[in-house]
Amino acid sequence: MRKLFLLTLIFFSSIKIDSIDTTIFWDNEKEIIRANVGKFDTFFSNDFIGLVYSDANNKNKLYCIFSSDGKNFSKPYVLTNNFYAKNNDGVDFSVAIDANSKLYLAFRTDKNKLEVNTFGFPFEQKNRLNKTVITSPNILFLPEIAVSADGTVFAAYSTNINNDLKIGLTKISQKGDIIDAQILGSNLKSSLNPVLKEYGDSLYLVFQSKDNDDIPTVINERSFFREIINKITDIQDKTLMQNSYKKDPMKSAYKLIDDISSADKTRIKEILLNLKYNNPANISYSIYVAKSDDGGVNWSYFRVVTTYGENNQRPDFIINGDRMSLVWEKDDDNLISHIYYANLNVKNWNILEEIIISERNSDAYLPSLIEYNKSIFVFWYDNTDGTFQNYYREALEVGLSEVKPVKKMKGRTFLNSVGVFKEAPVIMWGQNFNNSVSIYTATTDNFVEAPRVFIKNHSGKKYLNRTEVKFEWNTIKDASGLYGYRAILTRDKDEKISGGLSDSYIDETVNYREYSIPEEGEWFFKIMAYDKAGNVSAESVYSVSIDVTPPPPPVLSDMKYDADGALTTNSPIIKWKPSEDGATRYKYYYKFFLNENEKNSWKLSNKITTDDFTYTNDNFIKFYELDNGFLTVGLQCFDEAGNISEISWNEFKLNKYVVKTVISSVKEKKRGDFVTFDIFGRGFNIEEEISSIVADKDMKPPFDYELNRNYFDIIDDRTISQKIGVEIYDGIYNIGLVHPVRGVVFFDKKFKFEQKWAFVYEKKDIFKEIKIRYIANEFNATTIIISSILIIWSILVLFVVMGAVQIKRETVQLNRLIAKYDQIKEDYYSGKWKISEKKELLMKKKLGLTVKYGLLILFLVFLVVTGTSITISAITLRSQRENLAQMMKDKAELVMKNFNTSISYIYNTTRNDYDAYDSLDTFTKLTDVGFVTFRKNGEDLTVRYGKTENLKIFLPDIDVDMVDNKTLDKLINDNYFKQILNDKIKIFKEDKNAVSIIYPDFDARKLNNSYIFINPIYTLSKEYIGEICIGFSFINILNMIEVETKNLIKITVLVTIGALLMSIIGSLFLATNTIRPIKKISEHVNIIAETEDYEKLIGTKNEKIEINSGDEIGVLAYSINDMTYKLIEKSKSDKQLLLGKEIQKKFIPLEPFENDFVDIYGFYEGAKGVSGDYFDYKKLDEEHYAFIICDVSGKAVPAALIMVQISTIFRSFFSNFNVGKDKLDTVKIVNQINDTVEERGFQGRFAAILVSIYNIKTGKMILTNAGYTKLLVYRDHKKETEWISLADSGAAGIFPSFMLPSPFKLETLQINRGDIIFLFTDGIEEARNGQTIITSEGEEKEDEFGNERIKEVLDKSDGKTSKEIVELLIGAQNEYRGDFEQYDDLTLLAIRRK
Repeated sequence: MRKLFLLTLIFFSSIKIDSIDTTIFWDNEKEIIRANVGKFDTFFSNDFIGLVYSDANNKNKLYCIFSSDGKNFSKPYVLTNNFYAKNNDGVDFSVAIDANSKLYLAFRTDKNKLEVNTFGFPFEQKNRLNKTVITSPNILFLPEIAVSADGTVFAAYSTNINNDLKIGLTKISQKGDIIDAQILGSNLKSSLNPVLKEYGDSLYLVFQSKDNDDIPTVINERSFFREIINKITDIQDKTLMQNSYKKDPMKSAYKLIDDISSADKTRIKEILLNLKYNNPANISYSIYVAKSDDGGVNWSYFRVVTTYGENNQRPDFIINGDRMSLVWEKDDDNLISHIYYANLNVKNWNILEEIIISERNSDAYLPSLIEYNKSIFVFWYDNTDGTFQNYYREALEVGLSEVKPVKKMKGRTFLNSVGVFKEAPVIMWGQNFNNSVSIYTATTDNFVEAPRVFIKNHSGKKYLNRTEVKFEWNTIKDASGLYGYRAILTRDKDEKISGGLSDSYIDETVNYREYSIPEEGEWFFKIMAYDKAGNVSAESVYSVSIDVTPPPPPVLSDMKYDADGALTTNSPIIKWKPSEDGATRYKYYYKFFLNENEKNSWKLSNKITTDDFTYTNDNFIKFYELDNGFLTVGLQCFDEAGNISEISWNEFKLNKYVVKTVISSVKEKKRGDFVTFDIFGRGFNIEEEISSIVADKDMKPPFDYELNRNYFDIIDDRTISQKIGVEIYDGIYNIGLVHPVRGVVFFDKKFKFEQKWAFVYEKKDIFKEIKIRYIANEFNATTIIISSILIIWSILVLFVVMGAVQIKRETVQLNRLIAKYDQIKEDYYSGKWKISEKKELLMKKKLGLTVKYGLLILFLVFLVVTGTSITISAITLRSQRENLAQMMKDKAELVMKNFNTSISYIYNTTRNDYDAYDSLDTFTKLTDVGFVTFRKNGEDLTVRYGKTENLKIFLPDIDVDMVDNKTLDKLINDNYFKQILNDKIKIFKEDKNAVSIIYPDFDARKLNNSYIFINPIYTLSKEYIGEICIGFSFINILNMIEVETKNLIKITVLVTIGALLMSIIGSLFLATNTIRPIKKISEHVNIIAETEDYEKLIGTKNEKIEINSGDEIGVLAYSINDMTYKLIEKSKSDKQLLLGKEIQKKFIPLEPFENDFVDIYGFYEGAKGVSGDYFDYKKLDEEHYAFIICDVSGKAVPAALIMVQISTIFRSFFSNFNVGKDKLDTVKIVNQINDTVEERGFQGRFAAILVSIYNIKTGKMILTNAGYTKLLVYRDHKKETEWISLADSGAAGIFPSFMLPSPFKLETLQINRGDIIFLFTDGIEEARNGQTIITSEGEEKEDEFGNERIKEVLDKSDGKTSKEIVELLIGAQNEYRGDFEQYDDLTLLAIRRK
């Protein structure tokens, strides 16, 4: 049963993997070209993929890039510099590659010449193998190249033969020799877009062409439509067709063919094959197939898609056996292009199936076919989603799959090409986004990442000490999407995931697999990933060794013992042997017992926990200076899998201890404002106790500080605790212990003391008291501030000196210039020419501006400096006063704490009162102490006195030197304690938490000259003993504050004065330097304003202002220099344009002409230099005159060049014209002008032209227009003008004449006596006066002179000559325009028949 279940699981799993659909899964797109690409063509082989493209910026070059893996493309290589790019798109080339990696390129080198080049790898110009030139007297374009299996090269192309497009085909050998050349489908019309392919022994050429004349013609539209309706049997379809009948029944009928029932569709199409809609223009294309079975010598032709008024174009095809898959573009009634797909039987060329595959409401272009995975895929691009993108569909047995996008990207797809490379589809396309053109490529997803397997908390390990294992792997991101996994767990590292019973299929949403592993040893977990594109990843292998057996416990190495069984040292090294089971880590536990009773009473099971163990990677433990007793050590080991052994217990006897003093560590701890030490080690109370703690810098007696037993307690043999803090000068000290027997021992580490103690108070400069701590250093803040100010002002002084020197130099130079200027005035102008008062006033204003600017800067600096100085000084004085006062208070309080500690210690250790009284004398020696008192509870006050000058502060009215101590005691007691302090001291008895009293109250902002500090004394049990009191003199602090205040005020005043002086100089410097460039700019602008011919500035100092500054003035100078340069260039250009304008007038006959039959007068005035307006006339014989007028789009030189060409053609055409022999035909010359302008490829340029031949005796005029569709004629018999409409035709230069939708026509016009023909360009009609008008639709637009005003003026032509009426019209136009600038060229020609 189990076997059956596994087989079933494997079966369904296999179905899931093998049933991956044939959808093309595209990998991420890649940009391979960023250039101004016009067109590209691709090539595909088993070894290479690539493309050739044209660049609109380098029109004569074709470039090639290629790749051998489809991902990494080469740099662009030039294939030719001789490409003939007729337009910006550069479409006239084609590329192919053969099985031997030879590249073939067909391209146009001239309008009637093609080249076929063969290249070896790498594909670049220097590796060209052959060159074949195809020439013709006719135009050659749109080449298509293909290579047959035997290496024959076929170049197909379009050629214009007698104004009809044909398909040409040239066969070329591998050596580049032309084998044969022929014209295909000679009876077809306008053949284009050939696609040539070889299948088996046959060549197939598919192309578009117009119907020939052999197809029968339908008599009229109604009978044609009626015949179709009669053939429809389905009543609903017939009603549908009848209701759709409109003006154009042919299109209506064809449009509904795809909507009617299938039974009728085939028959109706058969009808349409045998009928022809009466379409004289015959502009619609059908699709043809030409087939050759003899290598291209003879061809058979088949029309496979027939037009019924719509265009069928740009075909592509694939042949499989007897079936041809065909795609093409087809236009609907609204000229919207769709993509159609059809299957044909190549034996009879019947269409088996025809389907529209693009959306009906979108434009679709450029269809192509590939065969992939035994299926046919159709590619194209359309704007279904609003912008052009690439799409594809798969051809099924019946119909096609749904439409799928290739890659949707920002911008617009404008070209695409698809092929198969290394058995996978590849598409390349152009993408236009934000005016940037890029070529992208995308291929199918052909890779899936291998999973990365892991076990949590097992990274980098080999062994695992559990059998329940969870293998996990990372989530894989794949372009086509993940399908799933297959995985196995095996003992065999060479076993593969093969789909056998051992395989296990895993869904793509799962990323783990759990196993219960049955036995120890090395196991291999293997896994592969599968994606939806059918890719299989590499095999990921994770190996793990299962080990759940713990190792044996460690075994001790041989130890050395004495005769009593004790270790030979009390500093033993316990070693053990390495484990044979590969132990990698150990942990140990030890416990020491002083005697055997302790050891025996200790129970292992109750005393030890895992936390008691210490881990080590070594196989030994070191102990130092253990006491005599017993040492118990427990050992365990771990193997690589993490298994742990049992504990191995070992016991050792110790009896070799030698007593000595050892300091193992010293720890600091905070006691109020003091730092004390706890010292740890050995030998503190054996063979007598430690007698003192010492602190010394050099560890040599006499020691700097020594604390006796009053300052520390010996807790036990291993611990000493300091209980009373002491004051120590700053420095680095060594801490040591003194033993009466063993001497002194120092700790191996040093300690740094940085505290400033109260009794070390020194008078210091106020500016050295503000300190900033940065890392481990101290800096004087005031020094830094002063130094910074000095540096800043030093730099300012340097600038001032530089400014002063510059000002002096400018003053000298200015004086020289003025003197020179006065001399020139006196010598050459004899006093008549003077400097204008305005300029003198301006110069005075400039000097005034310098002074004003300098005063402004000075005023601002004065405000800033004085305001800053006063503010900083006030803040500094206040801060220093408060800081010094607070510092003095802190020191006084620190002295009180020391005093309190000393007295408290005396009474807490049962010392007598004399020790307390002796302690008073110590504190009277401190600086600034006036007196010190101690009063025990309920007893008299005991007083000791400090320095006389300090005591006088407290007794100002007493000469203390003349009074004994008893009197002084009474005075202190009466003046302070009885009157003031006794009431305050009562709080000490009432509140045990009271700390101290300061009299009078301390305020750092308002200092007194003296203060009394009082502290209570309590026992350790908080019993009140009495109080101590110290009177401090603050007179020194007050004197210091006063002196330093005066010093700071002096410095502030000096700094302010210095700053102001430097500010005066600096402001002048800044003002001068700021105004000087402004002066230069002003002078330069004055010169520019007074100069009429700007070319005279070239080479002079006035051509450019030299100001090198990066501020706004520099930017202004740069702008003025740019303006000057442009004025000079404009001056040059204006001169050239004026010259060109005069030259252009030489082409135009402006002098009046008059004889007995005709009166001719022309007027021309260009708006801006040369232009494209032109008229001319030439006498052909005594009766006939040829006239031309044209208006070339655009202005300036490009338009003028086209105008010159047109003038040349006109003069050349009629130079040898013989009225008697040559046919009077103006169409021919218009065609010639049109083709010349179009062929030159002037982008965006065209011309409106009217050419006529006028018989001055008969009044008959023949004429042809190109975009000049109406003219104005004054009819003498009506006494008014009338508009004459001409044939609607396009302007010259847009399309070649043979491709024009409406060819140019020959028309006639009769001019009667007194009639006047007016020929003019749109410059008169569109003249403007700057006013706006509101149209009838409510829109605002600029007012124009317009046709109505022209007609109104010309209606007054009665009795006037041509010149008079032209001048009348020009005058009216000038009056209308007023002062408004002439907008366009004014060109007018009047021809009056007498």
